[in-house]
Amino acid sequence: MSFEVVSTTPITGTRPGRPDYSGETYRGKNIWGYALEHGEDFEMVIIIATTAPGAYNFTRAGINPGETVELINPTTGLTGFRMEAGWDYLVKELWIGFNQPMRFQIFQDVVGDVSCDCTLPPYDGNIVKGFPIAWARSQIEPWDIASNTFVRVTNMGSRLSYGKCWLVAFKMQEEYTWF
Repeated sequence: MSFEVVSTTPITGTRPGRPDYSGETYRGKNIWGYALEHGEDFEMVIIIATTAPGAYNFTRAGINPGETVELINPTTGLTGFRMEAGWDYLVKELWIGFNQPMRFQIFQDVVGDVSCDCTLPPYDGNIVKGFPIAWARSQIEPWDIASNTFVRVTNMGSRLSYGKCWLVAFKMQEEYTWF
C-alpha cells in the first residue's frame, strides 16, 4: 500500500505588491454543499408530472404531447423566478428527466426572448447537471429593474410524459460579480 501526502498553500497576497486572490480562489472551488453568503438566499422552480399527483403545488398529472408547462416556485406557488429591482440570481443546478423527449426553455420577460432552448432525449442518463461556472441574470438583462424569468418544458413525444424538472439558483441584493 502506498500513499502520497499533498500539502496546499492558499494564495493570500502576503508579499509586498502582490494582490490578495483568496476570495477568488475560494469561490473557484467546486463545493457540492453550498453555504449561503451573508445576504444570499436560495431560489427554486420545479414541476413533477406523475400518475398520482399529490398535495404539492408543483405536482401534476402527465404532460400531454405538445403541451408546455411552466415550472413553479414551491414557496410562492407562482411560475418562474420573480426578481425585484436590485436583485440578481445565479443558476447553479438543473435536474431534468422525463420518459419522453422534452424541450427545455428559459424565457427572460424583460427582454422578451428565450435565453436557453434545448431538446433533451428521454432519460438520457445524465439527469442532474451542477454548474461549477453558472450564468447570472445580470449577464442577460439589467438586474436593477424588476423582472420575471419563466422556465418551461414541452412534451415533444407522442405519449403522456412523466418525470420532473427543477432549476436551482442563488440570489442576492446586488450584482453577482463572478461568472
